[in-house]
Parts: sequence; structure tokens; C-alpha cells
Amino acid sequence: MILFQTLRLKIRYFHSSDTSAFHAYRSLESVARFQGYEPMSFVECEEFITSQLDAQLNHDAAWIQLAVEMIESKQLIGDFGLCMSDQIAEVGFSFHPDFQGKGFATEAFRGMIDFLFAKEGIRRLVETVDERNLACIRLLERCGLTKEGHFRENIFLKGEWCSEMQYALLRSDWEQQKSLQS
Repeated sequence: MILFQTLRLKIRYFHSSDTSAFHAYRSLESVARFQGYEPMSFVECEEFITSQLDAQLNHDAAWIQLAVEMIESKQLIGDFGLCMSDQIAEVGFSFHPDFQGKGFATEAFRGMIDFLFAKEGIRRLVETVDERNLACIRLLERCGLTKEGHFRENIFLKGEWCSEMQYALLRSDWEQQKSLQS
């Protein structure tokens, strides 16, 4: 089932046939570097996809993973993690390196923002990012999120203390941005 689509992309639930394409990027150290997961084996990807097959969008603070597919080629190029509770959504995302730097993540994330505020009634959207993940930080700022916090050495991840930044966007800010674009 498709949740929403943009000009070039569909954001949808995972299918069992997504395992190989999911593994193609989730197995890469470069993709996992700033994420809370390690590079995944094919079996781990298969188990993860299987765990998502019955997942449904909800507002009960449970994480769900959503597939990002190119409309034209029907190719899986990335995924979003989404957790919603009390009108607040937290997101995370991973994209195959072959599709980074081409506007796909920005397009998908802007679509996600619109979907969450307009369709899901979210009041606040947050993203926590490793301070070294400059590409993600640029994307968040390009999409209108504001840096609200810088947490120095607040998480021990992959054998080292890491610093994170929290970015957020309020529905009222999104509405103002939309009115300026009209």
C-alpha cells in the first residue's frame, strides 16, 4: 500500500520482494556509519523486512519502516523510520549511495513532512542526527527544520562517544512556509 507519492517517488509499506534491494544499501558501512544499526547481512535484512510486513502506520510510539521506491523504475532506493506519539513524529532515513546527492532524499523528506502535517495531524516533527553527518544536516535545513539542540557526547555508539543535534519543525512553521510558497 502506498502512503503518499511525490513527483518521482512512492513511500509505501515494505514487500517481501524488497529484501535484495534493501540489503544492497543496508549492508554498506557508508550507509550505516551514522545510524544506530550496523551493516546488515542478507539474513538480517530478510528478517527485518519480514518483521515489517504486517506493520501499520500508528500513533502509539512504535517505530515503523517505510520503503522509498522510484515510480518510473519501481526500484527501492531507501527507507524511512517513523515513530509517532502525542502529535509528535520522529523520523530517520537511509538511502542507497547511488541515489544520494540527486535530490531524492530531499524530495522524499519534503513529501514526508507534508504527509505528516496534512494527513496525520502531527504538530511537531523531530530528527536527531550525528553532528558529523553534514549531508543530513544540510538536507534538514533545506527542508526548513531548525536546530534546537546540540548534545555533546551524549550517546555511546559503535565504540565511541558521539555528539548529536536535534532538529525540529512545527506545523505552524510548515504552514507559514507553505503560505509563502503560494
